[in-house]
Amino acid sequence: MTRSKRWLLSTILGSLTLLILPWSALFYSFDYRPKLEATRAIEKFHKQMNEGEFGQIHDDAGMYSSLGKTREDWAASMAKIRDSLGKFEAVKSSMIRCEAGPVFICRASLVSAFERTETTEFFRFSRATGRLTLVEYSVLIEGQQFPLRKG
Repeated sequence: MTRSKRWLLSTILGSLTLLILPWSALFYSFDYRPKLEATRAIEKFHKQMNEGEFGQIHDDAGMYSSLGKTREDWAASMAKIRDSLGKFEAVKSSMIRCEAGPVFICRASLVSAFERTETTEFFRFSRATGRLTLVEYSVLIEGQQFPLRKG
């Protein structure tokens, strides 16, 4: 192989590398990392739910959440959900979608097994303050979404 061909080949390979590395970094930061962060937040949510730490879930969500007007409203709703479903056992399947925008949002829907039944849970997370926080949570109980949305 001549010197000019080797130079051309190394230039092409170097250029491809320079194109692929930033793309991989963008994919990681805009797709993989937020999904991983949402998965960890969901795991923490289920742990706190099983331990009855409903007020702590509300406090962790912060001021941007719509988890109930007060900590007590949220705790009462979550207690009803847990009384109806039992303790969380496992995630059967999940779909998490993240959208970059002025406010970064991740939505998750999970088919989850609880002590008494299997149901679908819905989560919405937002990154308005630098960390991913829970904004909304609901679950299907006997075909009805709970907690009921306030219109």
